[in-house]
Amino acid sequence: MLIFPTIQSFPGNFRVQKGILMYRSLILMLVSVLVCAPGVFAQKADRGSIRGALPAWENRVIPHITHGATWQSTLIISNVSTTSSFYRVKFYKPDGTPALFKTKTMGDVAELSGSLNAGGSTRVASIEDASPEETRYWAEVVEGSGKIQVTVLFGWRVPGNTPMDVTVPNVDAYSTSGQYFPFDNTGGYKTAFAFANGYEGINSSFRLIARNEAGNTIFTTTINLNAKNQIAKLLPDEYPELKDQKGMIVLKPVVGAPSNLVRCAPLVLQFHPSGSVTFIPAYDEF
Repeated sequence: MLIFPTIQSFPGNFRVQKGILMYRSLILMLVSVLVCAPGVFAQKADRGSIRGALPAWENRVIPHITHGATWQSTLIISNVSTTSSFYRVKFYKPDGTPALFKTKTMGDVAELSGSLNAGGSTRVASIEDASPEETRYWAEVVEGSGKIQVTVLFGWRVPGNTPMDVTVPNVDAYSTSGQYFPFDNTGGYKTAFAFANGYEGINSSFRLIARNEAGNTIFTTTINLNAKNQIAKLLPDEYPELKDQKGMIVLKPVVGAPSNLVRCAPLVLQFHPSGSVTFIPAYDEF
């Protein structure tokens, strides 16, 4: 289950035996999901005052969706306004090409659309896929964004084991100066992330900086994401320098980035050695 977008699938294949998390494949185990259409879970108080200087493109992004390898995704589409609203949610593969999302009740769909009354909501679940491999997607709210918010519920189901659910919200397509999220790869914990660049025709480059709990930089790299592309990684597998480390990940614009933007919407998950999973929010720089 490529939780934080796209490792190759969410947490890859794993099972729990007698309370112990057994990994069949860590390749797809994401603990943090970041989608390079920077998602902001907590926004700066003054963001509205600088809105005019930012791109008009403000579609919300769902950095990661998955099914297979004992995982299932359910989209909860909600109208959070006081008036009725039309919505349209479009699906993509990690390489940015259009995707067909395999749903439990409506077959394969390239997008979801409809109208919701004020305060109304609807749920659409993926298929219950017995495949040993995960199928990954990401999506954007191309109509209704603002009024329409999408929550994704990731469910993990293995016969004989306690079911696990974790929910994550949709996020913005960019951040204005930087984003922060905590990570922990010590004591059996693992953090996963997914990044999705939701921009059409605009490639994204940004810096990933890891700091220890004292705030000192311990690792830095540059991430390049083509337009409409997504990646999902298990942090200590992708960056061995961060094994047995914990602290803060900071995403910052590269020098000369247009409007000083980070075009990345992060989705992050933390996996406990016992098998439980927790959503980690990313915060805008203050």
